[in-house]
Amino acid sequence: MKAETELLEITQNLGWDVITHPADGPLARNLSLPDAPFYVLPDMFLRGWMPAPVLERYLIKRAAD
Repeated sequence: MKAETELLEITQNLGWDVITHPADGPLARNLSLPDAPFYVLPDMFLRGWMPAPVLERYLIKRAAD
């Protein structure tokens, strides 16, 4: 999946660990998410793909807060 690959690449480059969940797993079912990808972030929930540069900027900014 493109979103997961991009997320893992970004976080690896930053030296961070990340947890991913299967799109058809319990988290997706409990949140009633019919489509992947989705991102559960500390201050927002996003359904749909987030472009890698946007995601990277958000994560870096969030880490600096």
